[in-house]
Amino acid sequence: MSYQKFDDIAAEKIGFYVYALRDPRDGAVFYVGKGVKNRWYEHILAANSKNDDQSLKLERIRNIEQSGHDVDAFIIRSGIPTEKAAYDVEAAVIHAYRLLEKSGNSQGVEL
Repeated sequence: MSYQKFDDIAAEKIGFYVYALRDPRDGAVFYVGKGVKNRWYEHILAANSKNDDQSLKLERIRNIEQSGHDVDAFIIRSGIPTEKAAYDVEAAVIHAYRLLEKSGNSQGVEL
């Protein structure tokens, strides 16, 4: 797989951020989270480790990669000044996706 992690300089400039993981096969966002440094990439590492975690998120990552694709990772908002503010942005994004899901415009987002 050809993922591009943040280097230390980029990670420092980005600060706290909210991100989404998307399945390139159907365009569905399946996870929204908040992070700092390479938090988004830790999910990729966890999916490829030898642990027994069977979470839906990690199973989806495994399935995407087994199909020959990379997970699409998107920064929704960066430069968030505090962790609390990042949690607030994350919650707002998740709620927005849930509203879209109820209207039939989204395929669900895991917390």
